[in-house]
Amino acid sequence: MDGPALAQLADLEARMGVVADVARARAALDDASALIRSEAGAEDWLDDDGNLEVVPSIVVTVCCKVAQRVLTNPDGVTNETIGSFSSRSRARRATRT
Repeated sequence: MDGPALAQLADLEARMGVVADVARARAALDDASALIRSEAGAEDWLDDDGNLEVVPSIVVTVCCKVAQRVLTNPDGVTNETIGSFSSRSRARRATRT
């Protein structure tokens, strides 16, 4: 179900500072919200008129953290170091066939 973002731009900026690309940040919050709603089942934090209800602070935090990860690491690069061994990879993107 679509709906307004579960966190506001101000919530995101409180965690990571002023964002340079506001449109991209809003899109990241929308995407994170959609992912959260897909996992939350029947809970969508919307009232009967489609307005946002009070969203639990942990949901706002998760939404912002997901958006922040997308904004600061758009290619999904990960690093892992164990002792002298180091590995770096990019996230694989799903494709439809």
